[in-house]
Formats: sequence, structure tokens, C-alpha cells
Amino acid sequence: MTIEGKGMTGDDIATRGASAQIGSAPARRAVGARLIVVTLTATALAGCVVGPDYQKPFLAMPASWSGHNKATPAKPAQLSKWWQRLRDPELNTLVDEAVAGNLDVATAKAKIREARASYRQSSGALFPSVDGSGSVTRNKSAATTSGSSAIYSEYQ
Repeated sequence: MTIEGKGMTGDDIATRGASAQIGSAPARRAVGARLIVVTLTATALAGCVVGPDYQKPFLAMPASWSGHNKATPAKPAQLSKWWQRLRDPELNTLVDEAVAGNLDVATAKAKIREARASYRQSSGALFPSVDGSGSVTRNKSAATTSGSSAIYSEYQ
């Protein structure tokens, strides 16, 4: 079977189509990408291999710790008023005046108080709450045909 004007048989077209697909750029890129993935995987796995002469390292440890009773626990540092450790009354006075007159610090303190109050208000809705209500109704109807008046009480 020949294609008109081309002079190619069906076998030629099948062979040429197969070779065109294998040699195409997307096919070559796919093969190259697979080769790179396989190479990287093999390299990564080879890095995890331990040699045949591996020995667990020996760690010399004493049978008991001898110095644990001698140390006293350290007190946390008092950094909130560190300048008072200098024992300078003039410096203490200056710092107190600066803190009292610093509007930025006062504003920051007010914003912190506001944020804390807002947080307490919003987180308060997350906790369980208890509600209660009650009502009492007492009706006295007019005399009925039997001559007695009825009293109805309803409690909720």
C-alpha cells in the first residue's frame, strides 16, 4: 500500500512514526528526567549505607554522679529594676521621673490593660455559663355557675 504522491508504504509509515515518537523532544526529556530521578535516588540511598566494619562507639560513664549535692540552685536575676543595684539615689530619682513623665510608656501601659480586658471579655464566652429564670402566675377567676371562684397557680 502506497500513499499517493509520497511513494511510502504502510510499513515505512509505521517505522517512521515509531522512530519519530522515540526521538521526539518530549520523549527525550521524559527519559532524561527518569534517569536523573533514578540517579539521585540511588545516590541518596548509597549515602545511608553503613560500612561493614561499623562498631558502636564506647562512652565511658561513671557509675554515679558525685557532684550533684554541692551545687545550690541559682536565683533568677532581677532585671526589672537593674539600676537600683548601682545604689545611686540620683539615678533612681531620674529613672522614676522619666517613667512617670514618659507618655509613651503610659500609653503603652494603657494599651496593654485594654488588650488584657478585651482578651478576658472575648475568652469569657468560651467558658460554660449558668443562667436561671423563674416566674409565678396566680389567677383568680370570677365566680362560676356553681358559685365558687377558682384559683389557678402556675409555677415555672
